[in-house]
Amino acid sequence: MDEGQTSGPGDFSSEKKEANSSASESIQNILQSLPELFDYLQSYLATRWDLTKVRLRNILVYALLTILGLSVFVAVSWLSLACLFYGASMGLAELLGNRVWLGFLLIGATLTLSLCLLFICLIIKIKTGTLRKRKEAYAEEIARQREKYGNSEMDRALSSSEG
Repeated sequence: MDEGQTSGPGDFSSEKKEANSSASESIQNILQSLPELFDYLQSYLATRWDLTKVRLRNILVYALLTILGLSVFVAVSWLSLACLFYGASMGLAELLGNRVWLGFLLIGATLTLSLCLLFICLIIKIKTGTLRKRKEAYAEEIARQREKYGNSEMDRALSSSEG
């Protein structure tokens, strides 16, 4: 310190110098550790990328195994159905006096009619289920409108057509 200057509680110059030197040291330390931090970041990102690749590979393997399993199941099912219908046709042909063509015709026609009836029933069930759900949704919407506004759009339409 210079002569005539005293170090007292009001002297901040030495504290500023210490703060400046500690701040510059901190910045220097941070700058020196940046390459290490970038190396850690690179390692972390590489690990995450490898994990993502492994997960994608596992998903692909499971998807392919599922497709293969379903393909085998469908093929075996179709083959067993074909054998069943072939046997039924041949048995029916024996009953019809050894007329194989008639056995195949009757079994094929029965199968075709059964499938048509099944599809018709499914279509009717889907349509009625969808209609029922839409009616319930409309009823809920009308109830919500009546609760919120005192009437619904249907009430307004009916009152405007009457007046």
